[in-house]
Amino acid sequence: MGDLRQEIHTRFDNLPVPFSVSDRGIFCGLFVDPEPIVTILYMLTEGLHPVKLSFGLGRGKITTEMNSDVWKMDGPCFQRARRAMQRASKRGRWVEVKGFDEPFDQMLYGLFSLQGAVRSGWTEKQNLYAHTSRAMLQKDVAGMFGISPSVVSQSLKSASFDAILEGEKATQSLLGLFYEKPQEVHV
Repeated sequence: MGDLRQEIHTRFDNLPVPFSVSDRGIFCGLFVDPEPIVTILYMLTEGLHPVKLSFGLGRGKITTEMNSDVWKMDGPCFQRARRAMQRASKRGRWVEVKGFDEPFDQMLYGLFSLQGAVRSGWTEKQNLYAHTSRAMLQKDVAGMFGISPSVVSQSLKSASFDAILEGEKATQSLLGLFYEKPQEVHV
């Protein structure tokens, strides 16, 4: 788990506070820009496969001071995330969301549900090939594991990996609607 957390910190060194994992295995992060959210979700899900994970995303204000220890912060965003995570865990879902308002909560939930349903059927090999193919070409994945490129291709096709990638892009685009980019000043 430490390596995965370090990989997240290295890849997303601009998070407002460090991404954290409690001693009970609960993940917590604070995102101003939603860009890393989907990537971190798949990094954790694929990196810890076959462990079934549930996540909650909450949107809202922070009522405490910013703190480098995310566990010492609170406000509607954290309360909504906790409720969403509890609901996801209770329902056996991959991701639940709260605080994006309707119809966006439902749209995000639908996209995450579809992705979670597809991922839940992945074998260990499909997960391994999917995770590895994010960083290299399929022929290189095949070479790395000493198998034919057609085996990797067929495995990813059976895993509906192209649909997962499209779902991730759509989810990312939808989350991007909630990012208020800083105004540029032109002099």
